[in-house]
Amino acid sequence: MNRVQLVSLGLITAGCVWRALWIVACVPDRTDTADQVRKVVTTSIQQDLRVAGWSESQIDAAELSLLVRAAKSPASSDVNPDLSNWNRTSVQRFDPEAEVWIVPGKDGQPGWAGWDDDQNGTVDDRSELGAAWSDDHCVTPLSPDFPAIPRERSRIINRGTFVASDWKTVATANSTDSQSSNLRWRFVYTNSSIERDQAAAE
Repeated sequence: MNRVQLVSLGLITAGCVWRALWIVACVPDRTDTADQVRKVVTTSIQQDLRVAGWSESQIDAAELSLLVRAAKSPASSDVNPDLSNWNRTSVQRFDPEAEVWIVPGKDGQPGWAGWDDDQNGTVDDRSELGAAWSDDHCVTPLSPDFPAIPRERSRIINRGTFVASDWKTVATANSTDSQSSNLRWRFVYTNSSIERDQAAAE
């Protein structure tokens, strides 16, 4: 065998071993449950849009995405057609002009603090933001620390991300602007078990 074949064989073997350990560990397969949650939530949103006056063609054209949060992988019993244990906690829309910033991490400096990551002769300048394995990270308008971005040590790396909205904006989008219903919307649903756990912790 040549080197490439040996590497390929090693990767395949490692994959088989990992899968076997996964099965032996009895990690539950929640794929079907996740699909069921997505279907139930999506159906509920579509029904709400119909009540708000959206046409079927507008619903079909709209880009609706979901972000579902659960304290643990929900069991089948957690999936109810009436969504009695799922709460819509956030509505977001995609804004093509919204800023995505890259900011220093906990060390407070671009890249690795105290290192000239890009070897341009200046230590910890903005050009080092995002250096490999540094603690720099991205911040969007949905991030709690977005208003406090240290702009002199950060920079915009992209435009276009989700921003906060509300159901009223979604519901009236079909009538206020013929293009609004074609925007991208994201709905965040939280399982009530998270809220119970948080209340118990407090």
